[in-house]
Amino acid sequence: MKVKSASNRAVAAQKMVMELLVADQPARATSHDPDSKFWHWAEKVGVEESRFPAAERWSSDTTHRP
Repeated sequence: MKVKSASNRAVAAQKMVMELLVADQPARATSHDPDSKFWHWAEKVGVEESRFPAAERWSSDTTHRP
């Protein structure tokens, strides 16, 4: 089996997956670690924001200590 990870189709699929992941993250500026590997991977594939809508968030549970 031959896998072509640098073809146009493969690169487009990689970008779409990263966009889906970015959509489910807080904005980089307000994220827990804006210098994380995740954000470096997003930069590497050229994804800074997502065209997909973010999932609805629930409020934090502040009744218990972390």
